[in-house]
Amino acid sequence: AYLLRKDAENIINKELKINTMDHIFKNCKNIDNVIEGTKGSMYINKNKLDSANPTNDSCPKEGTDRFDVGKKWQCNNINRKHNNLCLPPRREHMCIKKIQNMMRFNVDDKDKLLKEVMEAANEEGIDILKKLKPQNQTEFSEICDAMKYSFADIGDIIRGRD
Repeated sequence: AYLLRKDAENIINKELKINTMDHIFKNCKNIDNVIEGTKGSMYINKNKLDSANPTNDSCPKEGTDRFDVGKKWQCNNINRKHNNLCLPPRREHMCIKKIQNMMRFNVDDKDKLLKEVMEAANEEGIDILKKLKPQNQTEFSEICDAMKYSFADIGDIIRGRD
């Protein structure tokens, strides 16, 4: 069983690789340029972030408070079939338009799916940087936690556990 699992993992790892992701990763250099300060007192310059990553229509404009701890969950009319579902605030205004608009005719293989998901995750990450306490300098640990939960949410959506 162990060997079968290892073989299956190797096959999956090889098949879920994509060759041309440079267009997504170029934004990493943009993000590096918006971080200012020295170790221990680093912060994100929101003005530089906005100019390096202009707002587009793929992310909702509302939701600047979606990461506030203690905010009430949305439980009204979330799903027609299941009335007892609640939506955490961080999920309410996620930047996942690319995932929501995916269609079978334009995403017809694993490489295109991976590309769309990675682009959506990239947009969500930038949206988090823009909306997470925009009036204050945010601790990097808070940013990492917000991204960790958000990317886990994207994974749940893709796997159908949403």
